Amino acid sequence: MSPWTRPPREVLRTVRALLVGAAALLPLTWLLPHFDLTAPLARVALWLSDSGKFGMPFVCAAAVAVVASRPGLTPRARTREVGAMTLALVLFLGVGAVVNEFVVKPRLNSPRPNIEELAQLGLLDLSPERFYALEGDRSAHLRRVLESVHSRFPMAASIRDHWIEETGFSFPSGHSTAAMLVATFFCCIGFSATEQPRRRWLLLALLPWAVLICFARPVLRVHRPVDIMVGGLQGIALGIVSFLFVHALLSRATKASD
Repeated sequence: MSPWTRPPREVLRTVRALLVGAAALLPLTWLLPHFDLTAPLARVALWLSDSGKFGMPFVCAAAVAVVASRPGLTPRARTREVGAMTLALVLFLGVGAVVNEFVVKPRLNSPRPNIEELAQLGLLDLSPERFYALEGDRSAHLRRVLESVHSRFPMAASIRDHWIEETGFSFPSGHSTAAMLVATFFCCIGFSATEQPRRRWLLLALLPWAVLICFARPVLRVHRPVDIMVGGLQGIALGIVSFLFVHALLSRATKASD
């Protein structure tokens, strides 16, 4: 039987415990202490965070290759699977990220915690509301502030650059949404498409990776735990929808070719 003719409910029942477990870890971000931004752990958090942004195309391409390179597929079926997975990722990950960043976040208007911290310490020279009103000038203003207060507010240069780059609104966390979406999607795909343990474990490894990205954001002080919780749960939901979308496309194609 083709993996795409199995009822998706069976797959979702199989992965339910894994997804619930990953979601249950997210509230632990409330227990994270205030980390030193010059410490090695902060640099590790930045690397994880970047892997969920700049590294995301490579992660997705590798995961698609793990699924589509399994033996027994015809060239036509392999092409069909790559196309369906790519389309789903573009629609739900790519378009979703744009909507989250440019529609949802500006409407909810939630300042990032690092901006509020600088304002409370009297280092920002502006209230958070006035800072976000700067729009295109936020990064330039934040750079001037951080360079002038470096001795009083130390951080690694790479983290300072990250703060300067991340001057959008905070809620919900786009990194958490994207990471959990990709991990959920490929976790479901793995249990649907292949029985090979090695391939499944490679895809399942995306779940701890996504959870670590969620934890990295509060460590860097650019998100609150509530941003992570909502973003992560949103990502899990979108990942399931993405899987159902791909399953519907491929099951229809499979039946048509029989």
